Amino acid sequence: MFALRLVALSLVASALALQVEDPTETVRSSSPITINWTSQSSDPTFSIELINESFNNQFAIANNVQASLNTLTLTLPQVPTGGGYTIQFVNISNINDIFSQTSTFSVEDLISSTASGSSTGAATSTGTGTSLTTATSPASGTGTATGTNTRTGTASGTGTGSSTGSASGSAASQTTNGSVGLTLSTAAGVLAGLLAWMTL
Repeated sequence: MFALRLVALSLVASALALQVEDPTETVRSSSPITINWTSQSSDPTFSIELINESFNNQFAIANNVQASLNTLTLTLPQVPTGGGYTIQFVNISNINDIFSQTSTFSVEDLISSTASGSSTGAATSTGTGTSLTTATSPASGTGTATGTNTRTGTASGTGTGSSTGSASGSAASQTTNGSVGLTLSTAAGVLAGLLAWMTL
């Protein structure tokens, strides 16, 4: 069967300018691949097949491709890894009608994607506070009291006396000056008045 397909391919190739190029990069499962070819304006629209005779697998990877594009990038499906793969350009109505095919190549595993992230954050908070409270509540009192007392009495005579006192202190303090003089002056006045009255 494979030999018959090669014969058919050679016959078609002689009539068409459509020629697919071999992959120039590593082909990986489930990964993008760019397929390049040469063509002429009379070349027909075609489909692209990924073939592996060893695995007896055939994958349709593109349909109704315009020959004039001359390049196409697509993503392969998930396929078994290994060698023996080819890419074929086939008739859209009959996949056994092969227009062109590549040499055999290998398909390798998908490269895993590793995401690495680094995040560094630094936060510094410095606070200085000083609180000083001073409370002084002394109980103290200073009082000053000054008083003047003048008394005048007349009994046939005149007596005049004065009394001055001052008080000062945290609680109470009083000093009286002149109280003795007031008493003597009053007594002298009374006595003088009596004597004057008696002489009358």
